[in-house]
Amino acid sequence: MHAHLKGPHLRAFVRTCARTLGAGLVVVASFTLASARGAGSSTMIVISQRASDLTALYCYSAQGCLGSTGNNIEASNDDGLHWRVVMASIGPTGGTGIESFDCPAQGICYAEGGAYPDAVVLTTLDGQHWVRRRLGDVGTSSWYPWAIACASTSACVVGGGSGQDNDPGVVYRTRNAGATWVRSVLPKKTAQIWSIHCLSESNCVALAGIVPAHVPMGAGTNGFQIIASSNGGLTWTVRYQSGNYNPGDISCSGGATCWAALEPNLDQPALGTGPTLVSTNGGLSWRPLGLVENQRPNVIACVSPTTCWGAQLGRSAHFAGMSKDGGARWTWQRLVALSPPPAYIAGEPYYPILTCGSASSCLLLKSTSTTGEVLSRLGVP
Repeated sequence: MHAHLKGPHLRAFVRTCARTLGAGLVVVASFTLASARGAGSSTMIVISQRASDLTALYCYSAQGCLGSTGNNIEASNDDGLHWRVVMASIGPTGGTGIESFDCPAQGICYAEGGAYPDAVVLTTLDGQHWVRRRLGDVGTSSWYPWAIACASTSACVVGGGSGQDNDPGVVYRTRNAGATWVRSVLPKKTAQIWSIHCLSESNCVALAGIVPAHVPMGAGTNGFQIIASSNGGLTWTVRYQSGNYNPGDISCSGGATCWAALEPNLDQPALGTGPTLVSTNGGLSWRPLGLVENQRPNVIACVSPTTCWGAQLGRSAHFAGMSKDGGARWTWQRLVALSPPPAYIAGEPYYPILTCGSASSCLLLKSTSTTGEVLSRLGVP
């Protein structure tokens, strides 16, 4: 198996174990933060940490969030403190459940997940009633949607892959609110799509893996691409690529500024976390921010061209951080282990989700082999 532990088969197994062993466990931990580190001038706090059985997470306002526990869709109106089921079952999904959400307007949201032939997109106009639509066509082989981005209530792009990290990537787009989907044309070596952001109905950027040139599909290799589209996701071109690190997360704000966070190369751990990249022209060109290795986030969410939140999920210590100057400087605070620890199985740090419903409030969902899945509420005083 590939060293980058984001493969859908492993993910589905881990999540099934988590739901079976600890779906009802809710633990609110009291803790003391380690001293902050970093050159940033921001003040940020970790408000709370608790065990969670969520497998997908998205916040669309300071209080409003959507989540999934496998085959259910849940909602929170208090920034993730309490959850209620709004759709008890989304139907067949091939065992993988909901992967991600996006809400392009108040009350109008999309969710995607599953595995072909049960890959699906669900839509709602009120957050309570969801309509299921199949995603794919007769010519599509087995594939897994992973990320969704909606620039408007009618225009969305969904990306995923054919199985392992470096099998060919798959992208579909809709311009009629999900009634029909058209498969996109990707660059030849673009593999699994991990993260997408659309700055407008025309301009989208995505972070993907790379299909290896001389090894069998699914075999271990590392590398990432940043690809961009100027026609609403119909065709894509490579804007940046490297063979040294694994894809992490992409975030955009302000109409033209985007950031890409990378994960460590697990086959070459001495390389550490890859450089944080920034684009100021909508993803057309990218450059490293110049951060030293211990200042680089693995996952990033920027709520304005200057304000970014991030997380570092190393094997021995985890940190949450904030930047007030567009990612150039960060203040980091250590996330401590819950006591008692979550009572269900989880995997390596392969599944971080950072979502910000406002400039001063974020939720971080992380999963590690030592602490289980933990939901952390981040904010500023």
